[in-house]
Amino acid sequence: MIWRIKRIIQLLLFLYRNFEKLKEVVIDSSLLKNEIQILNQEKREEKKLEQEQQQEKVNSPNLIVGDGVSIHPSSILITSGTGKIVLSDQVYIGRHVEIGTEGEIKIGRNSSIQDRNILLGNVEIGSFCTFAANIYISSGNHQYKMYPSRYIKLQDEIVSKNPELIKKLSKKVTIEDDCWIGYGVIILQGVKVGKGSIIGANSVVNKDIPPYSIVAGAPARIIKKRINFSPKKHICANLEDDLPYFYSGIRVEEFQENNQYYSLENFFKLSLRSLESKSSTIHLKIHNLSEFSFHLLYKEEGQTISPHSLQIYTFNILNDCDFYEFEIRSKFRLSNELKIEEVWLQ
Repeated sequence: MIWRIKRIIQLLLFLYRNFEKLKEVVIDSSLLKNEIQILNQEKREEKKLEQEQQQEKVNSPNLIVGDGVSIHPSSILITSGTGKIVLSDQVYIGRHVEIGTEGEIKIGRNSSIQDRNILLGNVEIGSFCTFAANIYISSGNHQYKMYPSRYIKLQDEIVSKNPELIKKLSKKVTIEDDCWIGYGVIILQGVKVGKGSIIGANSVVNKDIPPYSIVAGAPARIIKKRINFSPKKHICANLEDDLPYFYSGIRVEEFQENNQYYSLENFFKLSLRSLESKSSTIHLKIHNLSEFSFHLLYKEEGQTISPHSLQIYTFNILNDCDFYEFEIRSKFRLSNELKIEEVWLQ
């Protein structure tokens, strides 16, 4: 006990004798802390300004970039004339990728384009696609039939100077959602790769690929099916087997056990088929969780989606088909306010 009291007295004496020095140290520490805080604040402001300037630089009429997009500095994105490149949210562009267009190239959200890919012309890539390295996709081709006796390069020059010919001879390439394209694949003009398909390494794709196919070879051929894609008459968001038929523009990644619905994007597509008899109407059960109204369009027919509502929307269909495309029009950007629960034909 006595030694503790002595220790306390010694400590008090030390503090008393060194009070002025300690006060100076405390003051100096406070000043240093303030300087560090000011420096950190300036760095944050500089970084924010740099990001804003970069965003202004990137989001031009010819280049539209969503949130969370990553583009490696070695990659080249080129637009010519009225050409446009659109990169949706969370797109990843790897090293030494070349993207060039006089038309339009779109890459859907959460898709990744690995090193040394080349995308040229009019190309649309869906959401959640995975591209390996060294892939080549072009909507164009060299011209050799226009003037068969002339050099191919000279025929290409004739086309390049004529916008109408460019549009006529360019055939859009479409890669739908959830596709995995292997290393070194070549996809030729006019090809449509169906949702959920897998293309083996070094394949050459010269014709359309049905949804959920696994293909390989040069030319690419179907070797098996990922799933048996067979549209049905009635689909529900809480059934995992129905996920493929909420075809595109619908956030099926939200699927969980007991989940009742998925968020909608401005353009969405459904796949249904009536096997027993011809259907005359399609019905969509939609929740609006927002305070805003939206306009739902199918072909020329439109209906209003009221705020804070759960309703069934019915549209007339003239002919049975496997795919039904809808548009949601709004003054506001959709952010998970609209949910679809089930769809059926009748």
